[in-house]
Amino acid sequence: MPGAGGSVSPRPLSAGATLPDRPSSAATTRLICFPHAGGMAAAFRLWPSGLPVNTEVFGVQYPGRGSRIGEAPIDRIAVMAQFIMRALLARPPRPTVFFGHSMGSLVAFEVARLLGASGHPLPVHMLLSGHAPPHLPAGHPPLSHLPDLDFLEQLNQLYAAVPAELLQHPDVLALLLPALRADIAAVEHHLASPRAALACPVTAFGGADDVTATPAQLAAWRDATTASFRLRLFPGGHFYINTQREAVLAEISAILQQEAAAALALAPSEGATQ
Repeated sequence: MPGAGGSVSPRPLSAGATLPDRPSSAATTRLICFPHAGGMAAAFRLWPSGLPVNTEVFGVQYPGRGSRIGEAPIDRIAVMAQFIMRALLARPPRPTVFFGHSMGSLVAFEVARLLGASGHPLPVHMLLSGHAPPHLPAGHPPLSHLPDLDFLEQLNQLYAAVPAELLQHPDVLALLLPALRADIAAVEHHLASPRAALACPVTAFGGADDVTATPAQLAAWRDATTASFRLRLFPGGHFYINTQREAVLAEISAILQQEAAAALALAPSEGATQ
């Protein structure tokens, strides 16, 4: 049930290294959370308390921010995905659900595509939020090449993503801008694979008022799977996952419980054939 996960923050799954910590022995499912452009694993710090206790929660920590602030950011999603896939494969196998928001949805999808292309198990469910699928054209001109102030202004017009008070602290901005600019460049340069459909369920999440990822654009994720597809909209704009966190986590919890039950039901039949 939601709320059973406690108040422990998600562990940061490094995009470039294997974590030394042990997996939870009580977990039956794993949730990997992929942040938005400029985001960190800490964006999901409040999520575990709203998810089932049997879920092991990880937030992906991209280079160039947070605990990895000293590393050069990566400006290509395919490169990010390679590192993340290696980190995932270093962990014990477990039924896994991916949740990606905005740029994170593209990264999550690319990691899943690479897993499938390499013959590894796919996530049991993909939750893709706040971004059109990569096979659709971009809805706005490129931004990553713009001078700093123009870049930030355009980002704010699209996503309302840069707090006004942050603009008053150039020293902080100087730390954050390289990773943010690299992330936007990664999105702008990302191209869909011609064989990108996955054989696992996809649920597209979005804000009903998000002009950067409209319901029609989110519905196009239907073409990214050969399995079932569902579209789930919440009140709000691009960062509805913050304003509607309780409802979002209730929806994710239901999916996690469904997938945990399916894995449990499948386990006896698999054991009987060995």
